[in-house]
Amino acid sequence: MVIDKKLIDSLLELPDEKLLGMLSIAAGGLGIKLPNRAPDPAVIAGIRALLSGVNETDIARAEELIGLYHTASEKSRNKK
Repeated sequence: MVIDKKLIDSLLELPDEKLLGMLSIAAGGLGIKLPNRAPDPAVIAGIRALLSGVNETDIARAEELIGLYHTASEKSRNKK
């Protein structure tokens, strides 16, 4: 999946439940398990505010950090 500003903008158009579902799927793909319960409405508003301010530089940095995480995780698994 390519993450870009267009994708983020389309996620912001989703209702809260669907936005959280998509975030849960994305997190799961990274090995992160989000809670099954719905977060406080203020948390959802915060997520929306954060995503609405994301630019291409932020996306590139996030991809870089995720890549570093995967590399470190892979090295850790190979040591076992």
